[in-house]
Amino acid sequence: KIFCCWYALLVLLYPVGTLFSRTNTEEMETQLANTEGKERIGLLIHLTRTYNEKNPQKARDYGLEALELLKSFPNEKIRAAALNNISVVYKNLGKQEKARTYADESLLVAQKTGDKAGKAAALNSLGKIFGIIGELDQALNDLSNSLQLFEELEDKPNSARTLNDIGNIYWEKSDYPQ
Repeated sequence: KIFCCWYALLVLLYPVGTLFSRTNTEEMETQLANTEGKERIGLLIHLTRTYNEKNPQKARDYGLEALELLKSFPNEKIRAAALNNISVVYKNLGKQEKARTYADESLLVAQKTGDKAGKAAALNSLGKIFGIIGELDQALNDLSNSLQLFEELEDKPNSARTLNDIGNIYWEKSDYPQ
């Protein structure tokens, strides 16, 4: 009975959450028209992540614009994040070589700046890409390194996602006990 009440509440509130999410995205796009500089870069990066699965072409365009603007407002940590976001978009578009190029560059920038979270994210992206193209041992290596960094950062949500990604690779390898 308690489960039914919670389920009913969830069903009733889901459209409200979706509406707020949509409104927030629409508001950010409206703000984008009147925003410049660093604030615009932040909005573009957020919109890249927001649209990465819903509308990958739009996400790519936002990500590439953010990268272009970063030439005028250099910040290597943000650049690494933007590169990684674009990598994810290309992965979702099925363009694994382009995705790998952006993830590799993100990893190099993160390493150069000592950005442990950026390095973990880039390695995670590379692991997923290698998994998609069938290079499963390399995928496991990158994902394991990503997991180690996320654990050092005590980033439980990303650690959990990475463990799931590792499990998916073992599944692909038919290594079910792992």
